[in-house]
Amino acid sequence: MVQSTSGPDRKETNPVTVSHLSNLLETYRTGKVKPHSLSFTGGEPLLQAEFLRSALPRLRRDGWRIYLETSGDRWRELSGVLPHLEFIAMDIKLPSVTSQSGTWQAHKKFLELAVKSRAETFVKIVVSRTTNETEMRRAARLVATLAPQTPVILQPATPYAGVRAPQPEQLWHWQTLALAAGLHDVRVIPQVHLLMGQR
Repeated sequence: MVQSTSGPDRKETNPVTVSHLSNLLETYRTGKVKPHSLSFTGGEPLLQAEFLRSALPRLRRDGWRIYLETSGDRWRELSGVLPHLEFIAMDIKLPSVTSQSGTWQAHKKFLELAVKSRAETFVKIVVSRTTNETEMRRAARLVATLAPQTPVILQPATPYAGVRAPQPEQLWHWQTLALAAGLHDVRVIPQVHLLMGQR
């Protein structure tokens, strides 16, 4: 579903056409305060790369600045939409949080493309209590090698399905470790939407 806040219970049935989406979004720009950007998030928006390739040029002609929130491993799909992006929020998925491995090369290729583009890019690393120093060092080195000025956000995992949030001293240690790896801007920011009761 595409949810619209022009009415708190209003929902649009997918799939929507690019034209319908464009018209729907105009309802957000009627007041004096204009939105900063139009965010595509998920799930994973690059799973809908074909739709994004057709929609983003129209939405940018409509005057929207495009913000992509992504898992940061679908570099092939990114290359098809990259010219239309102003902002990229890239996740680096740590095995201790996702229980998956083998994404390091994909993250590297993704970040290489992102930092060479005109899009303002930052990296988010979700950390849990079981995050270990080896994977944190690897993630920090990856970003520091390709783009040391890129802001990095350490985001404490929200407890779910056995995942436990990190302790404050762990966050301090990882921030210190990331800065020592050569990064210039490392912040700790929780998932604010959950603090606001939004899921």
